[in-house]
Amino acid sequence: MKTMKRLGWGSGVGAVMALVSGGLAACGSDFSNDCRETRTCAVTDDSQGGENAGGAATGDAGAQSKGAGEGGGGANGTDASAGASADAGAGGAGCDQGLGCFNEPPTVIAITPSYKESGIDPDSTIVIELSEPLDEATVTVNNIQLLDGDVPVPGQLSYADSTITFTPEKPLEFLVSYEVKVSTGVTDVEGAGLEEAFGSSFTVRDGVWSVNSIVPGTITTAPHELMLNRDGEALVTWIGTGEGTCPATARWYLRGEPMGIANTFNYERNTFCTDVHSAVSPNGFALLSWYEEDNQGQDVATAEFRAGKWGVSTQRSQRYDNYNTAVAAADDGSMHYFGAGSDVQVWRTTPAGVWSKQPQTLSGPTPLAAPSVAVAKNGDALAAWVDSDSGAHMRILVSSYSSSAQVWSSVDVLPGSTSNVVNGNDRGAPSVAFDDENQPLVIWQRGSELVATRFDRSQSIWGGFVNIAGGVTPLVKGHAEPFPLVFDGRTFVAAYTTTEELPTGILATRIHTVHYDHDVGGWVQSEDMSDAQTKPVARLPRLGADAHGNRLLVWASLVKKDVYTFSYRRFDAAAGAWLGPKPIDDVTINSAYFVSSRSRFPLGVSANGLAALAFYEETAVSQSKLQLASFY
Repeated sequence: MKTMKRLGWGSGVGAVMALVSGGLAACGSDFSNDCRETRTCAVTDDSQGGENAGGAATGDAGAQSKGAGEGGGGANGTDASAGASADAGAGGAGCDQGLGCFNEPPTVIAITPSYKESGIDPDSTIVIELSEPLDEATVTVNNIQLLDGDVPVPGQLSYADSTITFTPEKPLEFLVSYEVKVSTGVTDVEGAGLEEAFGSSFTVRDGVWSVNSIVPGTITTAPHELMLNRDGEALVTWIGTGEGTCPATARWYLRGEPMGIANTFNYERNTFCTDVHSAVSPNGFALLSWYEEDNQGQDVATAEFRAGKWGVSTQRSQRYDNYNTAVAAADDGSMHYFGAGSDVQVWRTTPAGVWSKQPQTLSGPTPLAAPSVAVAKNGDALAAWVDSDSGAHMRILVSSYSSSAQVWSSVDVLPGSTSNVVNGNDRGAPSVAFDDENQPLVIWQRGSELVATRFDRSQSIWGGFVNIAGGVTPLVKGHAEPFPLVFDGRTFVAAYTTTEELPTGILATRIHTVHYDHDVGGWVQSEDMSDAQTKPVARLPRLGADAHGNRLLVWASLVKKDVYTFSYRRFDAAAGAWLGPKPIDDVTINSAYFVSSRSRFPLGVSANGLAALAFYEETAVSQSKLQLASFY
């Protein structure tokens, strides 16, 4: 049994306070003395403590808490004669003879990860070692917590041999600082609790890239999109197996490793397949679409992923020009399929998965690209696309979806989006994103500017547009690819490419990012992202962000004729700074056809920080070696 420190009543009250105060002074109530760096305290020396406490309290041997066998002494620690008159048992009995006893509280003597340690692996467990055995009933999730901000991290507690172990339910998130808290509700076997709550913190490392080959042979269509659910599971899609252009295939990957089997899909026609699209909601619903045809006709088909499995494929349309498509999936289970041909049409499902019997026609006369679609947290959605009016002037059209009414709105022309140029390319394809208040933002090219407009939900109107690229002209080839745009949990962030002639005469292309700064109430251009001196041709930026505001920017760099590598930079939200640039190792793409298109190398980033990048080799004849780079 743990030793009890015995103190006399009366002046012994001061002894209790002196002992408690002495305990705090040894380590500091805020760990401000010798334990500052370790955030732990050494086990108390009971012998010395007994002598000092006893001497300070009464100055006589009779008030000591230990018998001679435990080194009891007098006021100055030299007179042990009276202490020798009682053994340890007698000393204990003395506690019942009008003397007060102080049960020394437990203390934390070690913790892993250590205090303020950085670079911690996401799969780490938290181990807390205490100075003595605990009452296991007090080792509860209310008394021991791992916190992400103010939010407890789910996990499993275990206890053995004075050691508490907490195993998080899921891997911890990159670049996030976590706090460990142990409350005073944790007690020893005799009921003494920690004198004060214990706290420590640590920071998880950043992710690293690894590359795996998914399809080593020939494919005919690579993924247009690569999306992850909030757990970091990535849905990768492609068409072709080396034996022909069909079927469409979808497979889930986690940290670069395949999950389950690859699912293949054919509707009815299987002589020609192309244009595979996919969408994934944060909680894991997914929608797949692809185009098929034979000499009898054409089909666009879809398949849904619900309750952890794929359903059968279903025909959506027999209109050939509808294979220029987009898809979206929401957390409530509702899904949307868009076809852009001579107009824009949309099919949708209810949250239970029941498809509309007929598509809803949103607009005419001539959409120039598939819509860009974003889904808000509440299930609302927005689609935006570029088209031309009857006078051949380009403009940006939008339609919004109400999750409560389950209907798409009539089409609006974004204010200021109509071009003055007939048959020009001065209106790039728009990008769409929602903030955490379910309000959308749209950006697009307007002549030599990159402009943005935001929907004001309180007034139900679109605001005026603003040039977010400052005096820099974004480089856009027609309207083939929207600018990357994300909401990182804190603000909107966009990426774009510019050109610049270097002193050497080389025409360099650079990658820039810009974000909305709420403190100044406007858009702020960040520093140049790419390394224009050593890799002067930087193209096709890809952008993503996790739920903590950590951003991931990836782009392709031309290193010699028709040979590209990938570079990336990280924005550390806690530090408020971009890191890098760095190369993604083991990636070299030999491609004479690496042009601006959504299907070249899609990037996906999940709320928990995992990311994936799909890419492939391409020649004039085939697309080969579909590969997956995973960020973990």
